[in-house]
Amino acid sequence: MSEKVLSKEDFLKLPKPVVKKVFCETLDAYVYIKKMSALDFDNYNNEIIELVEDENGNTKIRQNLKGVKLKFLVYTLCDEKGNRLFKDDEYVKLGALDREVIDELFQKASELNEISETEKERLEKNSRTEQEGGLPLG
Repeated sequence: MSEKVLSKEDFLKLPKPVVKKVFCETLDAYVYIKKMSALDFDNYNNEIIELVEDENGNTKIRQNLKGVKLKFLVYTLCDEKGNRLFKDDEYVKLGALDREVIDELFQKASELNEISETEKERLEKNSRTEQEGGLPLG
């Protein structure tokens, strides 16, 4: 075990999140996808999880799963240097794409970001229910 203690400068030199060039069959083209940074991951979670107070003053967690896969892609689609292609509120623009394209991109981005199969299935189920005009489950 090393005795080294990292300084601020050492932390700032650590590798940035991985950027991967992947082929998207539904688009017949390559795209860049990145592993979310810690800040991106926190911001994404803040968009899909809300803390609400009930009538008794108890704080509860409520999920906001509107556009959950699209919001995930906004944080992971990037250029070759890892710069995001879309701003937070532009997830709606991605929503105009064919669902197969979004599903494939989400699959590839969730693999790179090590999202568990259980979590992917839950997000897929809630996203499908929302797209079909129903209420999100969850």
